[in-house]
Amino acid sequence: EEPISSRDSLDALETSYLDFINKLKQVIPGQELGESSFKFWDYIEAMGMEDMVRVGAFDKLVFQSDNFKAERIKEVASNVLKVIENFEWADQLADELASLLIATYKKLQLESGHSAEEWFEKLNRDHGGFMFSTDIFAKLPDKLTPEIHPKLAEESYSVFIDNPEEAYIRLQKAAGYSIDCLCLTKYSPQKLRNKYQFDRVDIYWFSYKKTEQEKTVLPDDIPALKIFLKRNIENIAGLQLLIDCLDEIRLSHGGENTIKFISSLVETCRENQANLYIAGRLGNFTKDEVNLIQNI
Repeated sequence: EEPISSRDSLDALETSYLDFINKLKQVIPGQELGESSFKFWDYIEAMGMEDMVRVGAFDKLVFQSDNFKAERIKEVASNVLKVIENFEWADQLADELASLLIATYKKLQLESGHSAEEWFEKLNRDHGGFMFSTDIFAKLPDKLTPEIHPKLAEESYSVFIDNPEEAYIRLQKAAGYSIDCLCLTKYSPQKLRNKYQFDRVDIYWFSYKKTEQEKTVLPDDIPALKIFLKRNIENIAGLQLLIDCLDEIRLSHGGENTIKFISSLVETCRENQANLYIAGRLGNFTKDEVNLIQNI
């Protein structure tokens, strides 16, 4: 790449913000009732841009970069994500947000490359779930995305029979970037938290034991379990789901029903940009059943 000048980087940053605020104004619901205009200025204020955005001639929005002080560049970009990630329509702004973040990074890099890297890493960790589920990660240069992103983006279904540890580590890494994770496990949830730092993972214990400290799922009701898991996959954008109790499900419900159960979950994951990981040995399955599970 050609070296970028300070003036060029500021112009690119200004353009990216102008594109963003214009698109924001278009996508806010309530256009027909005029509500979107009030909401727009509320959002601009919440993002800390009230002194940077104004209405110019012919009702065109103007971004005043003169008021964009260097010490606020990180803060405003971070605020933009904090505000926008709360809305269902945020995915419509993915292109503009990606451009804004890239332009911000390039501007910061001129001042201090190390500082720019640190800032972007923190941004990824704080907002990774949003950036993954809206495909913002896919629009960024590889050097700005988490190392785990390519695997999450390419593999919606993975089976870890001989190397279950990898599945837990993948979940651990995803949770570290604020990506929503759910684990259905036969093991003590507290042991998983201690071993893999699963504090940000939603853990359900596949057990008949009931405790006030843990959320449990009864092994004898697979239809209810399927409904519960599919609802989570559909409602939580980019969900990472790990199941390590497939052998126990097979023991209670048979091979055919278990394979249908997994096939249904895989299909739902593929439709919703979610990921399903099967971990652990499948000793209760026949070789043909294991082959079917690995090739769903």
